[in-house]
Amino acid sequence: MSTIWHSTGTLIDRQRSFGVGRRATVSDLRAVDFSAVPFKPNELHLNRWQLEAISISDIVTAESRRLSPGNFIHQVLSIQSELVTSEKIALAYRIFSRMVNEVKGRFEPKNDLPATEKIKLVYEVIADEGFKYRKQKDVLFVSCLLSGNLVCESSSLVALAVAREFNWPVTLVPAGEHALIRWDDGKTRVHIDMGRVYQGVDHLSVDDIVSLDDNGIVSLSLQNRADAKRDLGREAEAIADYHEAIKIWPSNANAIFNLGCAELKLERCREALDHFEAVLRLEPWNAYALCACGTAKNGLGLFTEAIIDFDESIKLCEAHPLVFSNESLSIAFNNRGNAKENLGLLLEAKADYERALEKDPSDPVPKAGIESVNRKLTEAQAKTSPA
Repeated sequence: MSTIWHSTGTLIDRQRSFGVGRRATVSDLRAVDFSAVPFKPNELHLNRWQLEAISISDIVTAESRRLSPGNFIHQVLSIQSELVTSEKIALAYRIFSRMVNEVKGRFEPKNDLPATEKIKLVYEVIADEGFKYRKQKDVLFVSCLLSGNLVCESSSLVALAVAREFNWPVTLVPAGEHALIRWDDGKTRVHIDMGRVYQGVDHLSVDDIVSLDDNGIVSLSLQNRADAKRDLGREAEAIADYHEAIKIWPSNANAIFNLGCAELKLERCREALDHFEAVLRLEPWNAYALCACGTAKNGLGLFTEAIIDFDESIKLCEAHPLVFSNESLSIAFNNRGNAKENLGLLLEAKADYERALEKDPSDPVPKAGIESVNRKLTEAQAKTSPA
């Protein structure tokens, strides 16, 4: 059986929280409700992270007290502290408190600023701190913060944590490839994306998306830590974190998807398929999850069923090129080619491998697929040729 298929490792890059942008969504196909099945932890559950956040070391205790005890950033940094030193956590606190003080100094003389300008002021301070909007290999939020490299989701989280110190009515909105800041005081609702008023795109209506409460942010932080552990090869620990993230926010489709990818990496294809199908129950239009389902079915030897999933994934990717990348389309073509190769449909398989290579010429996997099919075609021709 040919096993030249992508294990969705590339797709995982679109599912991560904080380090890179969130997974794209096609909200014109269905209104997105990220608040489905909300989880309301008891007081002890929240206090556990808050207490951990101020007990890492004396220096962290001192720095953490510069921010209000109810700020969600304590929970985020406590979760992150498992993978970084207490000195780095203390430095993160120092950065936040410095930005809060700077915003306070610039804001107080201008207390009558409109909502949009208040949030923009926070982003001005973030820019003056030297932060750049760019991805980096280490996806852990604290690592991004200390390196000065932020993207939409991590920069929104930073801005939200600073804004919370002023009791502004702001929340985090997961909006397709973006994560935005929403100001909503009952009179004014505005969305800010990396310091600019968000104008939206044709496939996405931000107002249809329910913003996250602090439980959702905790879930994202656990997911982010799990993503970082996966990069370190600590799959079993990552799986435990994904489960915890999903327990807190059961409709966290990104965490469910990444859990499936982690199971797939360990070649537990049946478990992976269960998780990918769970994503599709939440997001039936999700081309990534459809491709992942097909990939898991490939691993289970369910090639005909896998092809159906790849067909649907390819249709969605081609119908929404601004949402789903050529790289993801390449994976779907490649893995469909693998399923066809295993069914003996060699010419169709070769055509799919060629389409995959066309979409991503740098990918060696479809090249290997073409070579495999060519060998089989040559062998078949040799068997049928007269001696």
